[in-house]
Amino acid sequence: MRKILFLSAVVMTMLASCSKEDEEAVIGPDPNDKYESSITLTATDLDLPADKGGKAIIRLTVDHEWYLVSNDKEEQTWLEADLTHGVSTKNKRITFTALEEGLAETRTAKFKIVSGANSKKFTVTQGRKCLILTMDDVQDFDKYYKP
Repeated sequence: MRKILFLSAVVMTMLASCSKEDEEAVIGPDPNDKYESSITLTATDLDLPADKGGKAIIRLTVDHEWYLVSNDKEEQTWLEADLTHGVSTKNKRITFTALEEGLAETRTAKFKIVSGANSKKFTVTQGRKCLILTMDDVQDFDKYYKP
């Protein structure tokens, strides 16, 4: 009976020491990794259409484990990447998708691929939304336009 109580106490202690924080560890590059890695990107500037759902693709070749890291101070909620990390790969495709329509101005997100001690930077720019006027929109144009 003592053995059962002892084993129960041990199991309860082990379960209590597990926390949700342990389960949700953030995946990212280890700053202690100092190995040299070769990183090749197909572009340094990607252009994303202004429409919601617009896509831009970059291809990368890396000879070690790699991570996609944002260089921006603020989180970019208007943009999503389908891959954020991987292992040694050749010509791997990362697709960026616009989650929102473009604004009146262009917007840019800065990223880098990190592998060991090396990194390569690139940007993704979403073009501005064009304004399309109909005849109803410009019926009073002559009142305001003075050459």
